[in-house]
Amino acid sequence: VRVCGMQSSTVTLSCLSLAALLLVCADCPGQVLSGPRPPMAETYLDIAVTYCCHATTLWHDAEPGGYWGGGIAEKDGNGAVRGAFNTMLGHALLAQAWEAGWLNREQRDRLAACGLAREVLLRRVRACLKYLCAHHKSSPNPAEPTWGQSWQSSLWLGAAGLAVFLAWDDVPADLRQRLTLIVGAEADRIALKRPGDYAPGNTRAEENGWDTHALALALALDAQSTRAVTWWRALRDYAANTHSVKADRFSTATLGDE
Repeated sequence: VRVCGMQSSTVTLSCLSLAALLLVCADCPGQVLSGPRPPMAETYLDIAVTYCCHATTLWHDAEPGGYWGGGIAEKDGNGAVRGAFNTMLGHALLAQAWEAGWLNREQRDRLAACGLAREVLLRRVRACLKYLCAHHKSSPNPAEPTWGQSWQSSLWLGAAGLAVFLAWDDVPADLRQRLTLIVGAEADRIALKRPGDYAPGNTRAEENGWDTHALALALALDAQSTRAVTWWRALRDYAANTHSVKADRFSTATLGDE
């Protein structure tokens, strides 16, 4: 992996942790919350319950499916794409936590009181995924308005991928395949370009981290693809360049044996 060399003051390990999580989950979809519940889970699940109950006021039925928020075009996709995929992740998390026995009685009662039985949580995960897949630019005859192939769309898909892995057994195979196709298209786009480089006022660290999401998802969903080697090499390049510094531009060192 050749490190291009950027100067970044604040970067996180989110891109690497997402890649690792998704690649591990490729062998165990739907089993992400197996095992004993960690102590911190109750607080996070309580926050998720509170938000998902609020999100019932943001839901819109559509054809096909449905979405949360103000529509795909709102805030250049930060409305019903970024917001909806993250809300979808919250619903998938709660559905899996419900099945795993991680929700306490009070949390289950709150969800039931706002109309979010486990099947409703899953139904909205499927509906949102169906809606946003239908509007993606790489879908056959995409519905208007379209989204995707943009500087943040890989980031948005990161939440969608985790949601689908959490709800794997409750997402139809044809819908999982539609997600696989659009994720592959996004991964192909990213693999054809170089990681972003430092410029005054913009380290490009965030963008490089965001671009790892579609690559990791593509590998997790379609590891046998003939493009998998290309995706894997690009994933390593983007992950490495998320954490590189300006001095790396002049280094001859490499990471790994390629």
